[in-house]
Amino acid sequence: GNLESVHAVVLPRTDEQREYVRELALPSVIVPDRAVDAQSLIALADVVVSAGGTMNREAAALGVPVYTTYGGRLGGVDEELIRQGRLKPLTDPRALELQKRQAGSGSRVRRDPAVLLDLLLTARGDDA
Repeated sequence: GNLESVHAVVLPRTDEQREYVRELALPSVIVPDRAVDAQSLIALADVVVSAGGTMNREAAALGVPVYTTYGGRLGGVDEELIRQGRLKPLTDPRALELQKRQAGSGSRVRRDPAVLLDLLLTARGDDA
């Protein structure tokens, strides 16, 4: 939050969370006032850290490195993404690997619904 070369976009779930983050007054932290196009934001990100399953799965589908901070029982899709190495559990912030993605990797990526369908079927144990 203090490095000018690093920007973090925080998408709080509640107004209380929004105010808390803003009160930290970290110069490199951006807190949008309204809803954002999450797919484009994720596609342009170097890394995603989230407790939200949808955001994490979106990042994995777009090929963006993604860490989950969710502390509860993960769903089957998330467990499969972890087995594949496409989603990493994050319990210690020092384990977060930060690196700039390749130039050009931030172009908008079209999602392949077949990838998500395959993950769903694999997590359920269906043989399609």
